[in-house]
Amino acid sequence: MNHSVLRKLLSPVVTRGTRADEINASLKRSNLLPYVNKLELKNNMRVSLYSRENNIYSKMLLKVGNGELTESDGMINLENLCVLIDNIQELVNNVYADIDNLSCKTIYWFKERAILSPTNEQVDKVNNLSMIEKAKQIYYSVDTVLDLEEPVHFPTEFLNYLNPSGLPSHKIVLKVGCPV
Repeated sequence: MNHSVLRKLLSPVVTRGTRADEINASLKRSNLLPYVNKLELKNNMRVSLYSRENNIYSKMLLKVGNGELTESDGMINLENLCVLIDNIQELVNNVYADIDNLSCKTIYWFKERAILSPTNEQVDKVNNLSMIEKAKQIYYSVDTVLDLEEPVHFPTEFLNYLNPSGLPSHKIVLKVGCPV
């Protein structure tokens, strides 16, 4: 691992700090630096333990991070790095092949798969695909006011419409036998 990658991994986080504050908080400015033994990592052991494909993928990601995979126009060709998918349905089919037999899958099968989404809206699109034909159960969050004497009231419909990050939706649809 070269030092530029190491710098990416070890950048300190300074709350409400500037870039200069981060540099001043870094190990490079520490009085302890002369006493630190600098070791260079050669192999990602965690990646190489599991499969050859993971090792190849890891090396490709490092090349992307080091700017070694750019084309003449400054773009990166992702076709060699990952599978490009056109729509959500195709993505789910690719990640969760044989989705009809989820009840037969082990926890290890699920641990190797994930679909990451940057927004709740995209998560809802994946969750609303209804690819598994099983009985569903609908659950709603509590939407009653605790103190009727409070001066500020919002319509229940408005509160149910809100979908804040980090909280589940007001309405959750679950199916028996499907992982949550």
